[in-house]
Amino acid sequence: MIADHYVAARDENKAIEYSVKAAKAAEENNAEWEAFEHYQHAVPFLEKDETYPNQAALLLEIYEKAAQFSSAAWIDASTCLRWLQKAIDAYTEKSDMEHVFGLSLSYLVTSSISGNYAAARQKIPEIVEMCNVREGTLLW
Repeated sequence: MIADHYVAARDENKAIEYSVKAAKAAEENNAEWEAFEHYQHAVPFLEKDETYPNQAALLLEIYEKAAQFSSAAWIDASTCLRWLQKAIDAYTEKSDMEHVFGLSLSYLVTSSISGNYAAARQKIPEIVEMCNVREGTLLW
């Protein structure tokens, strides 16, 4: 695939552009693992290139994908957890606690299905504190 050639050639802008396109095409075809792999190729280039158009928004969009790619936790749980934490941090800065709470729950699920129970246990007090979870505050 053309994205892989740009990644191998270390052509940062083209690697980002075509890896993201390939990832989105894979998502449309429900090829979750393939999409995750293409996003994994794009992220290192994108994290380095602060001049890339809409870099922060694109990174946040990709980081949030970790919540959607449940099977990706079996592939690379550490990347999923790192991306989820980056998304949580971004929404915490924006004081968007609804997103923080939802992504934190995804973090719990991802860490649990991958067997990383210590990460899940560490996240619970954070969620309670940051999202002000108290008895009677969750409507479901």
